[in-house]
Order: sequence, then structure tokens, then C-alpha cells
Amino acid sequence: MVNKPSLQILPLLGRHLWRRYCALDAKKSMHVAESVSRQPTLTLNNRKKKVALLVGYNGQGYNSFQIKPGNRSIEDQLLMALQKGGFASEEECQNSESVFLHCGAKTGKDISAVKQTVSLLLSTDNNVEERLNSHLPPEIRVLGIRPLAAEIDSALIRDPDFCTYGYILPTFALSPFGLESKSFRASPQLIDRFREILGLFEGTKNLHNFLLRSKFENPDSERSIKKFECLEPFELGNQQYVECQVTSKIFKKDQIRLMVNNF
Repeated sequence: MVNKPSLQILPLLGRHLWRRYCALDAKKSMHVAESVSRQPTLTLNNRKKKVALLVGYNGQGYNSFQIKPGNRSIEDQLLMALQKGGFASEEECQNSESVFLHCGAKTGKDISAVKQTVSLLLSTDNNVEERLNSHLPPEIRVLGIRPLAAEIDSALIRDPDFCTYGYILPTFALSPFGLESKSFRASPQLIDRFREILGLFEGTKNLHNFLLRSKFENPDSERSIKKFECLEPFELGNQQYVECQVTSKIFKKDQIRLMVNNF
């Protein structure tokens, strides 16, 4: 806002020039007020620190975790929740690097994550978890939040070449033909045999038989599997389950399911 001249110089300006001066001053004041009103209002303070969010989500209907122009992504939803909750401005949310948002693993189309680590700069005020969840769709939940040292980042601790995938199935899927039943319990010998078979996939091999519409001569049929293991069975709802974990480069959709189901 421009300072008005003192009344002593009014005669020097002349009445018509004084009116023009006041009109110009009022116009500038209005412009400043409009500019201030357009600034994003943050409901939390600006004391931001590096934190880790533990996020779980159902990826059905999402193209991936990472933002891809023209596609729906988990990262898009997180950034919108940050803006709606007053944790970041609209300008910051247009570029995830502005809030240093990085995920600990990559996921593809329709892929879900029970626990995904996301690091970012965030306000240290209370009720952050509840406020973010109130602005997220029900299929995406923030499960926890922990402070991080400034030098730690999810993108840095992520293996650039390998990811670990989990696949849970009921053990009756491993039962001999004709004995399929929810009351089935896998013996230690059967689990050991299953582990031996999964171990055969380890290494760099052509896995075209476990890819839809893929041929042996297709270079994309080769996969490098670092580890393929079966964890100990566990009980859930009067039924026995087992989790398979495979550490490898990114798979195509349904490839792990085809590999396990052909046991």
C-alpha cells in the first residue's frame, strides 16, 4: 500500500490530481488484498521434519503407486490429502519433490500393499495420522508415522534392482488332488517339498510359461529371481495359510500367481 501524502502538499497536487492519487491507492490496496486471499491457508504450522509414513492400500483401480500423467495413482491421493489437510500448499503438491515424497518400493497396476513406507517432509503437530486419513479414500490408510533422521530417505534405502513380493495362499491349495478341504493342514514334509520347488525358480531363467501371451524368444520373458522362499504356515480364522516371498525385479501382473498355482 502506497503512503498517502501529507495534507500540507494537497494544494500543490490540485484537487483532481488528489482524487486520481486516492483512486490509484485504493486499486493497489485491493490488488494486495486479493493476492493475500489467494495464498493457501495452512491449518498446521510450518515446522516440517522428515518422517516415515506406514501406508497400506488396495491398489484395485490404480495404475501404480507412482504418479503417471493421465492415470490414477496412490501418490496422487496422498498429495491431495496433504493439501486438503493443510500440510502442504497447492504449489507444493503439484510436485512431490517439493515435499521430498518418496516410496520404499514400486507397485504396478492393480497391485496392493499391506505395508508401504513413504518418507516426506511433514508438520510435527498432533493428529497428523487422523487428519490425513480423513482426506484419503477408504482403500488407502496411513497406519503409522515415525520421525526420521534428515539423511534417511525411502528412495535411498530401496534396492534399485530388486523388490520383495508377498503372496499368501491357503495350504489346502497344496493338498493332493481330491483332498482339497479348508480343514486341510500341510505337513512339514509337504512344506519342505514346496520350498524345494520354489527354489528351482531362483536365478536368471526364461519364464514364458508363466506369462500371458508370451513366447520363449521374447527377451522380456527372462526374469532374475534373487530368492523365492516359503515362510512357516500360520492359522487365521480356523484355516491354515502360508506366505511365499519372492525377491526379484518387477514382475508382470499375475506372474507370481501363475508360478505358485502351478505347484
